[in-house]
Amino acid sequence: MQKDTTPQPTPQSRTLVAPGAISLSEAQAFLKRCFAAAYPSMATADILDNVERVQTAEILAEDVDDRRLVAARSQENLVGMGVGVLRHGTLYAWGFYVDPALHRTGIGRRIMAALCADLADDAMVEVQVYTESHDAIAFYTALGFTTAGRIETELFPGHMCTLSIMAAKRSTLEI
Repeated sequence: MQKDTTPQPTPQSRTLVAPGAISLSEAQAFLKRCFAAAYPSMATADILDNVERVQTAEILAEDVDDRRLVAARSQENLVGMGVGVLRHGTLYAWGFYVDPALHRTGIGRRIMAALCADLADDAMVEVQVYTESHDAIAFYTALGFTTAGRIETELFPGHMCTLSIMAAKRSTLEI
């Protein structure tokens, strides 16, 4: 019998949110679990395999210039993460996940604050979110993001989806 290593909810004060490294193996298990919880209707074996093998490697890509990687850890376990890159005055953020057991504890807000820590007030921040992810859209809206547009894309082989492009000025974010 395998030991359950799923992080248990802890007060946010015990969760360290800081720039840091995340191993591919820990990110694979974490993102697969988060994706399955967030998108149960899309959590087929093929898509979860793609999340584990392809999407995780793309999210953690180290060859991206000026990549910002923020990890949230509780008792050394990965419980949240976010990635961003600053281009032409806009921080493009992606790979933003918080363990489902820790939603609404402030960890996501702290990850975004860490990603934006040194941005100028007039810098823009942009995220792309699955349109059907009502919880994620509500989270970003609560931070001060507004929907700037939508795009259709094939994120997984043979699976078209709509992404909401959400944006905000750094100075207007509630972080």
